[in-house]
Amino acid sequence: MVDKVWNGYRDSFGGLGDYFRSHYLTVVPPMPSNIAPLDALLCGGFRPGLHVVGGEPAAGKSAFGLFLSMMAALSGGRVLYVSLEMSRGQCIERCASFASLSTGQPFRWGDVWRLALGARERAEAGERIEQCVSHDPVALALKALEERFSGLAIADGSTIADMSDIERIAEDGRKSGLGLLVVDYLQYVSVDGIADEYTRVSEASKRLNMLGVRLGLSVIALASCSRAGNAKGKPPDMHSFKGSGDIEYHALSASVIERSVDDPDARRLHVVKNRFGGVTDPDSPIRLLFDGAHNSFSLEQ
Repeated sequence: MVDKVWNGYRDSFGGLGDYFRSHYLTVVPPMPSNIAPLDALLCGGFRPGLHVVGGEPAAGKSAFGLFLSMMAALSGGRVLYVSLEMSRGQCIERCASFASLSTGQPFRWGDVWRLALGARERAEAGERIEQCVSHDPVALALKALEERFSGLAIADGSTIADMSDIERIAEDGRKSGLGLLVVDYLQYVSVDGIADEYTRVSEASKRLNMLGVRLGLSVIALASCSRAGNAKGKPPDMHSFKGSGDIEYHALSASVIERSVDDPDARRLHVVKNRFGGVTDPDSPIRLLFDGAHNSFSLEQ
């Protein structure tokens, strides 16, 4: 009798068979970063829920977020990158500069305006648009971006104003196969008119994690980090994020990207929290090389 009563109580929360049918057989695979040591630590990649990637200004966190988005799209994933800092055009220019590395006519994203002036002058001199598209470096890069990274969508603050908008577009995107949402960046997310930064950032991180878990959607939120720890010469930790002490509690994983003091092109990625595996040793982060002109990251050899 006691066992029957207990079993009824236990199964009122769902039986093990329910888990097998509704979770195990419908598992959402992690979204890979294509950075081998990071995917190894995360046991395959970014799982549904919130993952925070932080950094100080000029560390390259937006560039890293765009790079992760492109790598996920290159692997066949469907990705939405939401920039609340840069315009959609600026994001596309950065991605196009990366795509240009495969076209034979590479260009720096900072030089797009020069290339645009040249294209305009040729058009005014009578060059048809069909001719321009066939040889213009940016046009070729955009074609490569469309062909190789067709799963990448980019939106900015002109169409997304607050957390409710992010939740709405994530729900709409999930219906068409959206697997990864990247938000740039967490401290810029408006939530229900909350003015206090600590409360606002805490609520945003909580809702982004709940959104990912509910929809089976991997969410990467870029975040600003405090300068205090770095100024003291300490390696980043899970308390490095600016604005709220709750960020690290809501996130499934948390990483911090920092510039090397010895090499301007080197970046160090510290995995400081990982609910599914280990973290990097403070003295042995993942070592990356950053080609800022082409928004590209690679493993340091």
